[in-house]
Amino acid sequence: MKGVYDKNKVVYGSKSRLKFNWENRFNICLGIARGLDHLHEHPRLKMVHRDIKAENILLDGALNAKISDFGMASLYTEEEQLMIIKVEAPK
Repeated sequence: MKGVYDKNKVVYGSKSRLKFNWENRFNICLGIARGLDHLHEHPRLKMVHRDIKAENILLDGALNAKISDFGMASLYTEEEQLMIIKVEAPK
């Protein structure tokens, strides 16, 4: 995919490695948080990703985070989500 960085080259490669300053890191984390917020709160059907990890975050040419690999994701209606919260909430 053009414009998307290969994590192995960016993070682990030596010559093509990007330098991530704290502002870049913060903006990547903020982008991931905003993406998760959108999945959890905004669509009519709520989505839980269930497998967020570094390997499932892509960066575009401007270092904007993109959440990928929705293979384990689950969709929930508002009622189902409330039921899950009641069952799984710690006491």
